[in-house]
Amino acid sequence: MDQTRERISRQDIALTLAWLVPGLLVFVFAYQDSLSYLHTLWSANNESYSHGYLLLGFVAYLLVLSWPHFQFSPTKLFWLPALACSALWLVAYATQVMVVQVALLPLLLYCLLASVLGWRQSIRLWLPLGSLYLALPLADVLVLPLQTLTTKVAGVILGLMGVTAYVDGFNIYFPSGTMRIIGGCSGLNYLLAALCLGLFYAHLNLSRFKYKCLAVGLAIVVALVGNWTRVTSLVLIGYYSEMQSPLVHEHGFYGWAVFACYLVAYFLLMRRVPDQPAEQPAVSQLPPLPVKHFAISLLLVCALPLLKELREPGFDALALEQAEQSLPQGLFQDGSQGGSEGLSQGGSQGVGQWQATNEPQWQPNYRGFDVAGHWQTRLGDKQLNLSVLTYLEQHQGKELIYYRNRMTRKDQQESLQLQPVSSDLELNYSAVTGTATEQHVWWFYQVGSEVTLNELSTKLAQAKQLFSAPPVRLVALSLSCAPRLCQQQLAELDQSAEFNGWLAQLPATPAVALP
Repeated sequence: MDQTRERISRQDIALTLAWLVPGLLVFVFAYQDSLSYLHTLWSANNESYSHGYLLLGFVAYLLVLSWPHFQFSPTKLFWLPALACSALWLVAYATQVMVVQVALLPLLLYCLLASVLGWRQSIRLWLPLGSLYLALPLADVLVLPLQTLTTKVAGVILGLMGVTAYVDGFNIYFPSGTMRIIGGCSGLNYLLAALCLGLFYAHLNLSRFKYKCLAVGLAIVVALVGNWTRVTSLVLIGYYSEMQSPLVHEHGFYGWAVFACYLVAYFLLMRRVPDQPAEQPAVSQLPPLPVKHFAISLLLVCALPLLKELREPGFDALALEQAEQSLPQGLFQDGSQGGSEGLSQGGSQGVGQWQATNEPQWQPNYRGFDVAGHWQTRLGDKQLNLSVLTYLEQHQGKELIYYRNRMTRKDQQESLQLQPVSSDLELNYSAVTGTATEQHVWWFYQVGSEVTLNELSTKLAQAKQLFSAPPVRLVALSLSCAPRLCQQQLAELDQSAEFNGWLAQLPATPAVALP
């Protein structure tokens, strides 16, 4: 009988894995962009989310333990939420909001598994899948409070020990040098790791709710006290070694060693708790997976991202750069002069030939673009510059709308307003001051052929074109002038029918044809 049960058990395992493993691979392929980001986040040493893969292993372990006890009750209740989460992920992908993308992944997995388990059984997924949020970049809001608390505690301990030190902000000054408690010293990584261990210890080893709360609460205390010990001891090492100890500059491993010592004490204390886990009934075989329902649920979870992968175009940056070299020839054309012929007929009061340049006199302070085109010309005595920055592919940190992308550098000042160009057209106008040469810029964003003027409308335009994923651009036409001459030159441009005609044509320029 035992051999029969063992044989059946192996068959059940093989049959279950035959569907779960391909399903997991499809999920990974569909959401590869978000998972690649998580891989980078979790692979970094001594960072806030370095425990990600360890947590993932715990989650897999819990699911394997629970699987034989599941009673499958397929339901359509989670199909609509699965499709909604998938669609929301796609919108977040199109607008490069990575925090939303990764936050949806546990929900998507939950909808997939809950649709075959049923509502009641799916409650058992809340802890393993919910704990994944402890490895997602959602807890960064805690860095500043933890950093502040750690600095204050370290200052109090140093004062009680009679150490000659002065605490100002996050800096600790003493005769031989200065130590700064940066964000990485806040202890967020230890707090998240301790929370994971506390939750899993409580789930696996305790049955009473009050003891589970004790296990989690004590894990939080251990993480905080352990980090305070680590930071204070490092400051003391720096103080007594006069900043000569190697630990002053490299203490990643030292921190985890201190944390491990506190964890040993934690487990020794928790062993004294008079509680035992609830016993699970013995199971001789795995419940059969409702294959058809699982396949439909997997399709709903992955269909939209897979469609995105199949339809997303690839771009040849070199070919696009060559195509954009002719961009000024299509801009500012005067139909009465016959196309771009007027561009080469410069004069003292007219526009000269647009000259491409690799060293523009000025350009917007944007980063991460794939193709940059810069041209310059003169209108009478005025120096004009045209910059077109194109993003072929975007992801978190390499995107048109990004907090670091601005018209100005940090040492410059910018005033921004909307400037009417015609009865039905406005452009952004920025005055960039604070340097020897001022820049007065008329600019806009372009998503494919759609022109936008602010960050929100640009993100919405990207969301509307999420399957085509067109290139996005910043187009900026600027006037460079000495501060004492700017007002006069701006007044002359305001009265120039030719210049105002250029501004009116600039947003109407069609997108560059891509190869």
